[in-house]
Amino acid sequence: MKWLLITLGVFLILGCQSTTVIKKQPFPEASLEQMKGCEELIKFTRNEDNTVNLINLQEVVANNYIKYETCAEKNNNWISWYKLQKKNYEDNK
Repeated sequence: MKWLLITLGVFLILGCQSTTVIKKQPFPEASLEQMKGCEELIKFTRNEDNTVNLINLQEVVANNYIKYETCAEKNNNWISWYKLQKKNYEDNK
């Protein structure tokens, strides 16, 4: 009888401790810094007679192409990574 009371007491104590509720945290939203777009591209300048210097045009186009491709690649990679992480997080809820 003594062992029965001890066992019952242990079960009551352990049963009361296991009633904690775990709250699942939402997936963090991306910050504005991470979601900002690419920097503005360079605009070419015109001469006094409203024409464009071909050398200047070529430099501006080449620089803008490099800027755009670098930024687009970085943003596309980050966005796809973020979406994948969010999907994995929500699937494991």
